[in-house]
Amino acid sequence: MGQESDTEGEEKTRRDEHFERQKALLASGDYSDIRVTCGDQMWNVHKAIICPQSGFFARAVKFGKEKDESTIDLPEDDPEIIRLMLDFLYTLDYDAHDDSDTDDRHSVSLWFAWSESDSLTRSERRKLQEGLFQMNDEGMQKAILATNVTFPNLKESGRRFLHVHSSEIQSAYINTISSILEDTTSTSGEKFYAQDYEDSAPIHAKLYYIGDKYHIPGLQKLALTRLKKDIENRSLDDSVVTKSLHILMDNTPEEDEKARMLVAQYLHRDMHRFGIRARNQGFFQKYPDMYEHCLRHQFGDGTKGSSE
Repeated sequence: MGQESDTEGEEKTRRDEHFERQKALLASGDYSDIRVTCGDQMWNVHKAIICPQSGFFARAVKFGKEKDESTIDLPEDDPEIIRLMLDFLYTLDYDAHDDSDTDDRHSVSLWFAWSESDSLTRSERRKLQEGLFQMNDEGMQKAILATNVTFPNLKESGRRFLHVHSSEIQSAYINTISSILEDTTSTSGEKFYAQDYEDSAPIHAKLYYIGDKYHIPGLQKLALTRLKKDIENRSLDDSVVTKSLHILMDNTPEEDEKARMLVAQYLHRDMHRFGIRARNQGFFQKYPDMYEHCLRHQFGDGTKGSSE
C-alpha cells in the first residue's frame, strides 16, 4: 500500500515537472518554429505541441500566409484569453484566478447556499436571494451583523463570504432580513453586489468558445466543467452569472448541445429554487430555443420527475 502511494506520488511529481518544463518552453520560446500573434502580444510556439491538440492550428501551418511567414495572427480575440489557451496547450491547465483574493470589496459578503432539502417556499427563497442584490453597503453590514447573531459559529470562506445554508434558515431570520430591506437606508443608492469584482466564470465561458473556435476539445471540456462548478450555487441575480451565460449563448453555434444543456440545467435549477421571474423570462425572450432545452432537461430520458 505504502509503495503504491509512493509510486503514485512519484508519477505526479514527474508529470508536474514535465508540465513545468513545457510552461518554461512557452515562456522562453526556445526551439520554437512558429509565432502566434494577438493584438500587441506575440508568442513563439512549437508546432509539435499545439498542432496535435488543435485542428485549427494543424491546418493553419500547412497553407497560405501562415505557412509562408510562420506566423498565425488572431486579430479578433482577447490576448489574455489567447494566453490562457496557449497555457492549456502546453500544460493541459490554465489559471483563471480561481483562488485569488482580487475581489475589490473590502468587507465581508453575505451569501446563501441553497439546498434542495430546505423547508423554505420559493417565495421565501426569492425574498432572501433578491434581497441580497437590493442591499447597499450599509444594508449588507446590517445583514452580516444579524447573521452573526443568528448563526454565531459561521466562519468566513476564502474570499470573505459568509455562507448561510438554506436548510438552517428559520422564519425569524427571514423576518430580520426583511426588516432590513424595508429600511430605505439599506437599499438606496449603489448596490453592494453591483460593484465590479473579478471572477473566473466569464473567463471559463470565453475559453469554452475559444476552444470551439480553434477546435481544442480538451480545453472545451475543462472550461465547461469549471464554469459549471463556478455558477452552480449562484443565481441569475448575480451579474457575473448572466454575463457568463450570455457569453456562451452568443458565441457558440446553436447545435452546441453541451453549452445549451448547461444553460438549460442552470435555468431549470433557478426556476426550481425561485420560481418564474423577470430574470429568467428575459433570458427565454432573448433565446427562445432555451424553452425546448429546459423541457428536455426536465423530461428527457433518464431524468427524474419533478418533486414539486
